[in-house]
Amino acid sequence: MNNVYKKQSFIYALCVLFLVGCHQYPSLDETYVLSEDSVKAEQMIEEMEPVTHAVAVDHEDSIYVAAEVKHMARFRMKKIRQEAHKKLSEAWPNKTVFFSTDKKAMLELLQLNKEMEEKKMGKKELTQQLTKIEEHMKG
Repeated sequence: MNNVYKKQSFIYALCVLFLVGCHQYPSLDETYVLSEDSVKAEQMIEEMEPVTHAVAVDHEDSIYVAAEVKHMARFRMKKIRQEAHKKLSEAWPNKTVFFSTDKKAMLELLQLNKEMEEKKMGKKELTQQLTKIEEHMKG
């Protein structure tokens, strides 16, 4: 009886591992083109040495940018954030700039870009989503 239980547990564990491994996570390689400023901000930040990918959303008088940084550059994160924020602020002096290296903020901006491209949200909902993302960027 004990061997049967072990075999069943082993098979169950393999099935769970297989299903988890096959789960589709959002790709960071997807870039959704929404505005000229968004594209310019993404390119500007991606040109920075430790940055591997950036995503941006331009909305009214604000621009939201999140970036993924190489793992070894994490020790210089504060300097990277300051440099990126300064670059963006100089490029858009009349806009409020939000910049983050937080993974959650990046994934939420990617999802927001996708929804905006598919026109699944109105202006009010967009503003609410950006306010929520802004909280992640500040924290």
